[in-house]
Amino acid sequence: MKKEQLVIPFSGLSQGEHHFNFEVGNKFFEQIENSLIKKGDAQIDVQFIKMSAMLQLHMSFSGNAQIECDRCLGEVFVPLSGKDDLIVKIGGEEITDSSNIITIGAKDAEVDITLFVYEMIALNLPFRKIPCEILNDTNVCDQEMLAKLAQLKIDEQVQTDETNPLWAGLNKLKNLN
Repeated sequence: MKKEQLVIPFSGLSQGEHHFNFEVGNKFFEQIENSLIKKGDAQIDVQFIKMSAMLQLHMSFSGNAQIECDRCLGEVFVPLSGKDDLIVKIGGEEITDSSNIITIGAKDAEVDITLFVYEMIALNLPFRKIPCEILNDTNVCDQEMLAKLAQLKIDEQVQTDETNPLWAGLNKLKNLN
């Protein structure tokens, strides 16, 4: 399988601002090892500013990613968007403190932003992956799975003091104040 790389050739570009657009799809996410996203698509816009000793990249994206619901395990596409900046230093010593600053060799003619774009998209995934809450639509969840979960749910009935002597003893301690 041919790898889908996002490469910006900058050696022939004049100093100043340039724009690049990329589209990524399922193949892009499949090639990333241990990818959180298995299926998706996104349009990436890169504002590229070339200077004599460094490059500035202002990246933004919008698209969709298929996520697995934390509640019903159904797979649903949710919209994503975000932006990030990257600074590329040409030559010089390597900087390891920042994830947004990289160094390339003085003789390099292009910069590969594949992993940075993937990270930008993956970091914009919702923390709680419950599509019915994200999309504000309860029909996107797997209703059959939700019904099965409701059957298996333990009855959360609070026991009274008479039914459980342990709680009665604890409640006496609570009422000492």
